[in-house]
Amino acid sequence: MDQQAMTDLVGIAERFSLAQDDALATRKRLIGVLIEGLENAVRHVGEKDRDSIFAVLASHGDRYAITVGNAMPVATAVVLADRLSILNQMDDADVKEHYLKLLSNTARSSNGGAGLGLLSMARKCLRPISCWTDRLDHTSVGFCLEVAIART
Repeated sequence: MDQQAMTDLVGIAERFSLAQDDALATRKRLIGVLIEGLENAVRHVGEKDRDSIFAVLASHGDRYAITVGNAMPVATAVVLADRLSILNQMDDADVKEHYLKLLSNTARSSNGGAGLGLLSMARKCLRPISCWTDRLDHTSVGFCLEVAIART
């Protein structure tokens, strides 16, 4: 997965959404969440796992489902699953407040890592956000994140 592949995937998703006559707000949320999911996968994947990144976009009547995944160390997957569990327990106001606090945190690195991407996705999608893993070897898992976008 590289920048060109991301651009291509986003273009396909946007053309599909246009063909479905989705409202502009739906299309913007869809594209925003897809980009965030792909960027998180690309930014946080190890060099040896670069070829493991994938994304699936499916239409299910009144919503879209986006699944993004990649290989990662078991420990990283455990931390991500824990963050998602906490996010799923928050209401919209809590997510927004936490997002604004992280935005104002000047200690964040240029690579992120503070969960801002997950918070951005949580603000734009339906919850709960699902994740699951599949053991690849003794140190790695395939990690999948699935979100739903309401079609309004």
